[in-house]
Amino acid sequence: MVIFGLGFVIGWQMQNKPDSVAQNLAVCQQTRLGQKEDGLINPLLTCDTPISKNSGNLELLKNKLTELVSGEIKNKNLQRASVYFRDLNSGDWMGVNEDDKYIPASLTKVPMLIAYYKLAETDSSILEKKIEQNLETDEDSVQEIIQPPNKLERGKKYSVNELLFRMIAYSGNNSHILLSQNLDADFQQKIFNDLSIKYDLKLNTETDDAMSPKTMASFFRILYNASYLSNNFSDMALKLLSNTSFADGIVAGVPSDMMVAHKFGERIVHINETGEVILRELHDCGIVYYPKQPYILCVMTQGMDFAKLKSAISQISNLTYQSVKDAL
Repeated sequence: MVIFGLGFVIGWQMQNKPDSVAQNLAVCQQTRLGQKEDGLINPLLTCDTPISKNSGNLELLKNKLTELVSGEIKNKNLQRASVYFRDLNSGDWMGVNEDDKYIPASLTKVPMLIAYYKLAETDSSILEKKIEQNLETDEDSVQEIIQPPNKLERGKKYSVNELLFRMIAYSGNNSHILLSQNLDADFQQKIFNDLSIKYDLKLNTETDDAMSPKTMASFFRILYNASYLSNNFSDMALKLLSNTSFADGIVAGVPSDMMVAHKFGERIVHINETGEVILRELHDCGIVYYPKQPYILCVMTQGMDFAKLKSAISQISNLTYQSVKDAL
């Protein structure tokens, strides 16, 4: 009777406590893969709960980041910026303008990577398939921050594995185009649809504000949780993302020996009549593998100068890292 009574009281408290785990689960916004006609399961991909009001550390971090972003805008280093943070242990998250949308630019190379690995789960030979470099223009040359070394040679064939590495490690545009041309457009769209991400490849262009940091973080959560790809391919994808050569954003804000699996995106948004660039966007999203306390950080920025955008992202990263460190 005593045990029964205690159980009743605890259960009543969980149901009536405003910020209880029970309530969080009740309002959890679930993203599921979908139940097949002949199947009995509907795999859970992600589960979003409200921001934990009991987390003083997150509220403090949010206030500090808001102040930092406001200061950078006031000093004209930024025009706008958005941040999304998620604790991968507890699931607690917070954001600063986290639903604001930007041009995703090279961040869309992450779902391309996921698409090829999804195919490889049923036919691993796809990764050894050879694709000929037949592009008439060199899209790698428009990259300002990083350009792939040893450019792809026209007429030469490269394996999908090689192109995936170049697409992620160096953010190679040519590799991305070749991979996209050799993958069914409907299957590319299927990746977004499966993950309940509203992004229409036929309608959205590289000049559309179509992706928020909170949305972009979903790809990294799904890889970390191995909830869409198999364990093996999820791990392969994150290891490849840990080879990203951009080290002036999130990576610059954490210790040099800290592993970060991430992807950056750069984009010139507007050019005036004289050919002068008047607006740029720079983003960096990924997982920081703080020992026993990994977290996702996704930062999207807009401004005039890539150097100032890099600096802002690294400051945001460092402030976030210090907050996680101090909370342990």
